[in-house]
Amino acid sequence: MTKYLLLILLPFAIYFFAPILRQPGKRRAGLIAVHAVLLTYLAVFVLNRSPLIFSDELNVIQFIHAAKQKLHHWQGWFCEKDFIPNHFLLVDTSYDPVLVPNPEGDQEDSTFVRITDRKKLTRLLDILDKQSERIDLVVCDILFGQPTPHDSLLNAALQRLAAKRKLVVAYSENETANPAFSLPPEARGRATEELRGDIFFSHTLQEQELSSLPYLMYRRLNDIEDVGVFSETRPNGDTDWYLNTFIPELPFSDEERLLGNAPNQPSKTWFRMIMDDMLGNRPLLSRQRAEMTADGNGPLNLGYLLTESGQTDLAARLEQKSGPYRIVFIGSFQDPENDVHNTVFGAMHGSVILLNIFYELQQGHHHVSLLYLVMLLAGFWYITRVLVRRAVRVQPEPEPTASGNWLGRVFDFLRFLYRFVFEEERHVWLLLILVILADLIFGHIINIMGLAIYLVVFDALLRFFSQRRVA
Repeated sequence: MTKYLLLILLPFAIYFFAPILRQPGKRRAGLIAVHAVLLTYLAVFVLNRSPLIFSDELNVIQFIHAAKQKLHHWQGWFCEKDFIPNHFLLVDTSYDPVLVPNPEGDQEDSTFVRITDRKKLTRLLDILDKQSERIDLVVCDILFGQPTPHDSLLNAALQRLAAKRKLVVAYSENETANPAFSLPPEARGRATEELRGDIFFSHTLQEQELSSLPYLMYRRLNDIEDVGVFSETRPNGDTDWYLNTFIPELPFSDEERLLGNAPNQPSKTWFRMIMDDMLGNRPLLSRQRAEMTADGNGPLNLGYLLTESGQTDLAARLEQKSGPYRIVFIGSFQDPENDVHNTVFGAMHGSVILLNIFYELQQGHHHVSLLYLVMLLAGFWYITRVLVRRAVRVQPEPEPTASGNWLGRVFDFLRFLYRFVFEEERHVWLLLILVILADLIFGHIINIMGLAIYLVVFDALLRFFSQRRVA
């Protein structure tokens, strides 16, 4: 709503302030500063909620992401490749489904729905409850909307872990409530898919006092109880300012067979081939799975953990985890037809997206520092200043006389190209540099196309009203 109101009021504001912008002085400098604050507000709080309208937006974000990964790969610090093996024991439910009657099914639609075997899941949770002293958190990325005969026993197993404050269960307001489950609100994390158009783009941490599943994991492991609108308070009293909605970078990709083949996206364009080459060193869970399996740390199937050898393996792996916390994450990781979502960086399983967001939160990429805001303010102030000074210029600069020989014409063309790219379109390059610095230095992705569209409209209106005032 804010962005639409701003676009409606923008022509009136420029028309009203055009006389002030034409006169150098403190009043013009003040308006430029106010506009820089407005652009910072748009970039930080508004445009990260906007839908992706053009395919170019995907290309810009993918290019910055791939370039950052390539740069960081050379330096060895793009992301902690051992983050998942050191902290997580992944339990895959892909090979343990059952069919239950679909209450909404009919002759034209499926009369059965495929869900995780809840009898097996109950047995696993009982095993984890006995090992709870060596587990910091059990995360269950499974929705329980469909009723089954095993729900009461499963609810009791979940309640035992919840009583120990070691349980986080996925919750969706779109899922039909199952009366057999009565979990406390502090054990439920929102896992609703957030789409911008048809693509997962940004993530909201708090919505109607309910934390998202990754943010609830983050709060539990960091003992954050007091969460405000834009701030979170740690047990020692330190307060961090954060973005309630931010664009996660998703550094860990999904299976190789899913990478680059997201729905509604061409699989092999020239840009896609360049991205595939630049993303060649991207940490893939499939590659990690092979490395983890070779080291005895690979993900385990739900059914295997119910066997005697599986329980022995579970205890040994929990003992081997070297991170400061140990999390058992239960979800779907290998089924190509279940819980797969379209993202800016390719198709991913929902559980992989949640793991990525949790990693981003642990890295503090949702936090907003004063230095980040100062950088944005300075950058947007300079961009606004460039646009205003160019728009209010009364006399156009004289065109250079065309040279007679072919070498002179080449220099004339290069001079024209330089002026067009680095003078007429200087604000575009400045905006691109600002967005790249925000990602490289602070880990924040900015919706560059939203800002670019706004600046194009702002520049056109500013020139139009400035010329009318001169006439």
